[in-house]
Amino acid sequence: MKKIIFFFLLFTSTLVTKAQDQINFNGKILSSNGFVYNANVINKKIFKGSVSDFEGNFSLMVNKGDVITFSSIGYKDFLYSIPDTITDKNFRVIVQMIVDTVQIGETVVTPWPLKKDFSRAFMNEKPKTEKEAISAYAGFVELEGDPKEPKPTILNPISFIANVFSKKRIQQKKMEKYRQMLNED
Repeated sequence: MKKIIFFFLLFTSTLVTKAQDQINFNGKILSSNGFVYNANVINKKIFKGSVSDFEGNFSLMVNKGDVITFSSIGYKDFLYSIPDTITDKNFRVIVQMIVDTVQIGETVVTPWPLKKDFSRAFMNEKPKTEKEAISAYAGFVELEGDPKEPKPTILNPISFIANVFSKKRIQQKKMEKYRQMLNED
């Protein structure tokens, strides 16, 4: 029993000393455009981190010697090593991130190899009728008259199954049985 108590005290004392070594690392992330919000602040040693708020503020518990990575979309990653000479429990920094964007030129995608071929084909296309030009759905042609429901056949299995298992069909079968029973009496 004494050994268990000894190991328990030894274990808790190491946890307390480990927690006392931690430093509250906080600060602000800036760029030439202003504050950098939603930037990832990650401790590479333990793979835990934080995210900067709308004003670029962040806060993270770290140990001496940890390497912190600052990253965000549109910016170059920035590495910062926590100094071993820190004596205070709070450590504040201002991080300046560098914009990393590439300007891409305009791209036009056409179904023809050359833009002039596409323009020519587009200008030569004429609608056949007014209904085709003013269609409710692009690419669909309106048909005259009401659509007819397909007859349930084995060749059309969906409508066949729907007809066999529909409530109306089941009720019709019940009514036929009742009529047959009445006719037999």
